[in-house]
Amino acid sequence: MQWLSVVLVLASGTATFLTHDPRFVMLKPTIIYSIVGAVMMRRGWMTRYLPPRADGVKDVATAFGYAWAGLMFFSAALNIGLALSLDVKVWAATMSAWGIASKIALFLIQYAVMTSIGKRRAALATRTA
Repeated sequence: MQWLSVVLVLASGTATFLTHDPRFVMLKPTIIYSIVGAVMMRRGWMTRYLPPRADGVKDVATAFGYAWAGLMFFSAALNIGLALSLDVKVWAATMSAWGIASKIALFLIQYAVMTSIGKRRAALATRTA
């Protein structure tokens, strides 16, 4: 994931300088979201980022890995629609707000769900042991 970020920043920045096309700049997030979403489709990509205490919820993390990929693909599609139909300033404000709000919302949902399931599973394990 880290190398992907470096490559995407360098490649998209270079393409922006070469094209000098505002429409390309508006559609560039679609390309980036799609590539990141494709990388996130790898099963279990998120488990390496979990702390040791989260070992009991790796299956849930795998499901949320796919949810993150879905968010990236949805954001790519949303960006295409908005870039082709909105004014540049409105597009920039909308996609900036969406980018931050959608990721914070999914993070909070994931944290709450994984914490709840982890506590429930730990309590069940202590009861059966």
